[in-house]
Amino acid sequence: MFQRLSGWRRAARLSVLLLLAGVASAGALFVLRPGSLPALVQRHLPARSPERAAGSAGNSAADPLAAAAASGNRAGFPAEADPAGSEPPVIADLPGEVPGRPMVRVCLTDPAMEQVILAAAGPVTVRPVGSPEVLGRFPSLNRAGCTTTRTGLKIGTRSFAASQLELIPARSPDLWVGRHQYRGTIRLYRQTSNRVLAVNVLPLEDYIASVINGEMPAAFDQPAREAQAIVARTYVLYQLMRPGRQQRLFDVYASTRSQHYQGTQYETSGGRKLAGETPRSRQITAATAGVVCTWNNRLFCTYYSAVCGGQTAAGNGVFSDAAPPVASVPCEWCSKAERYRWSVEVPRAVFRERLSGRTSLNHSSPLTAIRQAAATVPGRPPDFEIHAGRKSARINASSVRRMLSGYSLHSSRFELSLETDDVRVTGRGHGHGVGLCQWGAAGMAGAGHSCTEIISHYYPGAQLLRLLPPAVSVSASAR
Repeated sequence: MFQRLSGWRRAARLSVLLLLAGVASAGALFVLRPGSLPALVQRHLPARSPERAAGSAGNSAADPLAAAAASGNRAGFPAEADPAGSEPPVIADLPGEVPGRPMVRVCLTDPAMEQVILAAAGPVTVRPVGSPEVLGRFPSLNRAGCTTTRTGLKIGTRSFAASQLELIPARSPDLWVGRHQYRGTIRLYRQTSNRVLAVNVLPLEDYIASVINGEMPAAFDQPAREAQAIVARTYVLYQLMRPGRQQRLFDVYASTRSQHYQGTQYETSGGRKLAGETPRSRQITAATAGVVCTWNNRLFCTYYSAVCGGQTAAGNGVFSDAAPPVASVPCEWCSKAERYRWSVEVPRAVFRERLSGRTSLNHSSPLTAIRQAAATVPGRPPDFEIHAGRKSARINASSVRRMLSGYSLHSSRFELSLETDDVRVTGRGHGHGVGLCQWGAAGMAGAGHSCTEIISHYYPGAQLLRLLPPAVSVSASAR
C-alpha cells in the first residue's frame, strides 16, 4: 500500500504549506507533502485521463448503473443509504473538537426554521458559541423543540439569554436534529426572522465518511468511491479556505446545494432507519485520508455532477472560480445512466406565456421558429433565438430551465424544437455537468480504471497530495 512509484520524485518538489486560518483548532499548520502517500495516490497525475461521476448512497439493484438518478447538481441519486439493519451505522466515541483536525460547519436547516427538533440519548452541555461558559446541562433530550424568544433561544422548557448556542454531547454521535443523527456538536443561531438556524460542527474526515454515501451508491466500484472521497474533501476544504470565513456561520450546506450529507444515520418518513455512514464508507475515507486535488500548488474547487451526458462542461463557462483542470473532456462511461438522454414536452401556450415574463415577446404572438446559436465555449449552456410573430428574443438555456421549473429539465444542455402543439426539450445529463461525472466515474471503475485515472481524466493537469498531519485521518472501524 505504501510502496514508492517511479516518477514520484518530481512531485516531491511540490510540497505546499497551507495555513487553514480558523479551520482547525489551535491554528494548526497543515502540510501538503508527498512523503507518505499510499500507492493509490503516490504519483503525479498524467496530463490527461478519464472523467468521474457521483450519486447518493443506497442499496442498488443488481446493475447499479441502471438505477435511476434523482435530483441535484452535486449529487443526483435517491437519498437512500445502506439500511441500518443490514449494515449499521458506525458508532464510535469521538471528542467533539480534536486539536489539529480541520472542522467543517454544515448548515442543516436551509432555510432556517421556526422550530428545530432535538434529541439525544445521553447528557448534553449547552454553551454560548465560542465560549467555555456552561449555560446549562440536559441529562438527555427527548424530541425537544428549539425556538426563539425575545432575548435568545429556548430548548424544551428552558430559556437561554443567548442568540447563539452550542450543544456538546457527552459522546458522539448522539445528537439528532429532526430525523438525522450527527457526529460532533450542534450550533443553534437565532435569526432576525425569529427562526432557528442549525449547524453541525464536526471533523473533516468524519464529514467525508458520510458524504461518500450521500453522493454515491454503495454498489459503485471502490475506485469511483475513492475518487468521490478525494473530490468531496477538496471541495469542502476549498470552501473552508474562502476569504471571510470568520464572518460566516457555516461553510457548506447539507444538501446538494453543496454536498449531500446525511450524518451518521437518518430516519425515513416511514420510520425506517438508514445509515448515513457505514464501515465501507469509513474504510474508503481512511484509505484516502487527507488526499486532495491541487493545481499549481493550490487547492481548486472540484465541481462535480451526476451525469454529464457524454461531454463535461467547461468550468469557466459555468463558474467564475473554475480552475484550468475543470475543463471540458469527453466521457464515454455514463451512457447507462437513466438521464444520459431525456426528453420533455411543454405545451406551446405554456412556453409562450412563461417566455413573455422573461423577454419582450408578447404571450399572444404565435411561436414561429426556435434557433440555437453557435456555442462559444465547449459545454456552456447554449443560447436560443426565439421568434414569435415579427419579433425575436435571445435567451440562454439556463434561463429557459428556470423558466420551465416544474417540467423536470435535468440540465441546461438541451435543444429546443417546435412541434404541432408543443415545444420539445431534448437534453442530456443531470446537473451542471462540470468536473467529475459521477456515473462516468462508476463506468470507468467498472472498466478497470483506478481512482487516480478517474480523477486525472476529469481534472486534467491536477495533482494529488496528502494533507498532514495524520491527525486528519479517521479510523476505518468503530473505536
